[in-house]
Amino acid sequence: MKKAIVYGVRGEGINCYLVFEKKYDIIAFADEDDVFYKKELFGKRVIKPDDILLENFDIILISSRYWFDTLKMQFLDMGIPEYKISDEYFSQYRDVNGRWEFERERLCGIITELGVKYCQDKYEMKWQKLKKRQGKIKVYMLFERYLGEFLVRIAAIQKYEKDDGIYKVFLPCYFDTSFVCNYELIKALAEQINLIYGIDLLFWQYVLKNKYEELDLSDITKYMLRDAWKCIKLQLGESLIHLKEDRLAKARERISEWGLDSREYVCFGARTGKYLIRSAGSDYGFEFRNSDFPNYQLSIDYLSDRGIKSVKMGRNEDIDSEIKNCVDYAGFYANDYMDLVLFSLCKFAVVTVTGMWQLPSSFGKPVVVVNAVSFTMGCGGIPFTEYDIYIPKKYIYKSSGKYLSLKEIIKVDRMCKNNGDMLDKNGIVFIDNTPREILDTIKEFLLRLQGEWEDEEIDKEYYKRYQEIMRPLEVEGFEHQVYHSSIEYQNPMSQVVEDMSYCFSAWRNRKGNEGGPIPCRISATYLRNNPYLLD
Repeated sequence: MKKAIVYGVRGEGINCYLVFEKKYDIIAFADEDDVFYKKELFGKRVIKPDDILLENFDIILISSRYWFDTLKMQFLDMGIPEYKISDEYFSQYRDVNGRWEFERERLCGIITELGVKYCQDKYEMKWQKLKKRQGKIKVYMLFERYLGEFLVRIAAIQKYEKDDGIYKVFLPCYFDTSFVCNYELIKALAEQINLIYGIDLLFWQYVLKNKYEELDLSDITKYMLRDAWKCIKLQLGESLIHLKEDRLAKARERISEWGLDSREYVCFGARTGKYLIRSAGSDYGFEFRNSDFPNYQLSIDYLSDRGIKSVKMGRNEDIDSEIKNCVDYAGFYANDYMDLVLFSLCKFAVVTVTGMWQLPSSFGKPVVVVNAVSFTMGCGGIPFTEYDIYIPKKYIYKSSGKYLSLKEIIKVDRMCKNNGDMLDKNGIVFIDNTPREILDTIKEFLLRLQGEWEDEEIDKEYYKRYQEIMRPLEVEGFEHQVYHSSIEYQNPMSQVVEDMSYCFSAWRNRKGNEGGPIPCRISATYLRNNPYLLD
């Protein structure tokens, strides 16, 4: 018998339970209303939606037709497979064959009209209480859809926002959950920086529409458009994201079930494009950033011989039957919450230049970045540790086969601005790092981490020349200028709508801020073997 969770504890949830109690082994109810938490219904536990990921279940029975689409997107964002999200209750057992469909829709229309009036009155009362309690209220918009871009802004907020007594609210640019970078990340940060999500967005939609004159909107786009922020250096273990210990304890139990010691495993991530293709419908021309996970196998085996286990990270990935000595988390277990947990507890991470890179960095974990591309710009605001290290892909002129030096790469990066089509038009192709190059970099990283690495004289000379080329590209400080349109808007929110028509990255934004180069140290071993980069 399949194990099921019923979503909803009120009338329809109870009906759903009674309909399916003999068909499924119903192990729990789930509901947003915290009045029911840690209580029982029909002898079954009532859990938070957050805790669904910690349950061993086969199906979620959603009892509400009205909230089904919203809840489905929320569960998908959490990493729950679509086949586990069921509308069986109201599609097969309520209003069989569509009987009374017209009457129900008419009734729903009446209820909706009454509900809108009720909500407006409720929101007005809530606004008046909030304004009386907090006084000045300042609103910022955040770009939350892509992990790397989102975390850069979070780092900037925590670094540069002062505790000046002003009540600050951070709102997502897109008032929906159809595609967000990581739903669990947003919930975790909501308690740290007053980031608004979920049903509370409805209240703030009302406020922005009706009360904008009473808000401080002077810096509303400050963290929406990407700025040329200085990279943020963190100490080992200094985390920008805080996870609750009670949930972490349960998550550690799951990790141990996978055969992992939370102190001695490494997270490996290789970009494939499947995440964007399967979640957003397109890879948007970023194929040149992809790399092959099998190129990690030599390093995974090396770590395994030393008692360090490995985990394959990623989302929307196929099950990988070829990898050895590695937990295929991406293929079997991936979900939003465990993404955070695994990166927060790992020894270090090996990743490519993707949004995934920002997660271990935001937990103060050291990172080895391989197959880096577009690395001479666009990295402003990235958190890093002093032990982070990187190696780039080889840039090559397709027509001549010539390898590009750093100076030539800088010109190409600025001309093509992380755009695959532009790189192709300019005849640039790439060669991925070899398994040996990756392993040599990891060996060097581990020696540096243990304080046992010593540069040879040639390494010191090469790194000095490297810095002479790259250091002028660094951003020297945080400079923020609020963009002011030439058009005067009566409603400041129209400014936000205009700004949202532009890109949000440091590679392409209206103000031309390019951001600094990658903040990691380049591998001395790699530089020693590829001195042409310094020509």
